[in-house]
Amino acid sequence: MINMKNAGVAGAVGLGIFFLLATGASAQTAESTSVPVRIVVPVGPGGLNDMLARLLAERMGPVLKRSFIVENKPGANGNIAATYLSRAKPDGNTLLLGTSQMAGSATLYKKLDYDLKKDLAPVALLAKTPYFLAVNKDLPVKSIGELIAMAKKQPGTLTFASTGTGSGGHLLGESLQQKAGIKLTHVPFNSAGQYSTELIAGRVNMVFAGLPIIKPHVESGKLRVLAVTLGERSEFLPDVPTTKEGGGPEMDDTAWFGLFAPSHTPADLIEQYGKVAHEIVNDPKVTALLKSNGALPQDGDPAAFSKLINEDVEHKAQIIHAAGVSLN
Repeated sequence: MINMKNAGVAGAVGLGIFFLLATGASAQTAESTSVPVRIVVPVGPGGLNDMLARLLAERMGPVLKRSFIVENKPGANGNIAATYLSRAKPDGNTLLLGTSQMAGSATLYKKLDYDLKKDLAPVALLAKTPYFLAVNKDLPVKSIGELIAMAKKQPGTLTFASTGTGSGGHLLGESLQQKAGIKLTHVPFNSAGQYSTELIAGRVNMVFAGLPIIKPHVESGKLRVLAVTLGERSEFLPDVPTTKEGGGPEMDDTAWFGLFAPSHTPADLIEQYGKVAHEIVNDPKVTALLKSNGALPQDGDPAAFSKLINEDVEHKAQIIHAAGVSLN
């Protein structure tokens, strides 16, 4: 049986704690600049990405004696926000809380208005979240190995949900098909809330998703977790095997969250922002908050973050080319 106690507090509760924690802001001093620093978020309000940006804005302000604000610019798999950042002045007044979805967009889109490697400067890798493979409780499989066997007997019959073409869940579904030699049917939705309803009802069979999305439904017995996409078991659900342990192919894939600045932003500003951001996510209270939302803090500096991005772009490009998918 899955030990859900190790999963932490549900995402909604984590968000509530966040607002209690975000009390570090103080009145601006005479040393403060009158121009606020914008942290652009590529999604709407709510969720880990937005939460992390608001947490940084609240806590970086008093430390740097600057006013920080969060600006949500959702749409086009994050490309609207990334394009906005690429066109901003490299003066340290505009940042982006980007995600791993940007690595897929570099290949997925036939044309982008920005170049991830040339126009955006990595500042700090801040957090990572694992994906869990969950299925409807009535699907007669208890492991990923059994799921693969079932898919081989019924090509194209089993369905997997995602939040859209190019999303993390979509690319993991494509990767599983490629590595296991099976055929699944992709069913995209506009949000996790939409596919959760269909998954629970059994109209969709499976999903690769983050912990906060699936946890309440696993606890209620409506979903069953088969595997985690890590090289080793996750501390969030230690009873859940890795994909390889469960009889499937090895799948070591996580979603990442990090801070970006426009290319050519002064190195001293990037270093300053990165240092303060890492101090924030590694604060024990903030670390606990991140874990309650299924994320682990990271310490990647610009060089390490850049290396991760390059590797992730290449990894996702292989999946996308093999799947033959693209967006205009």
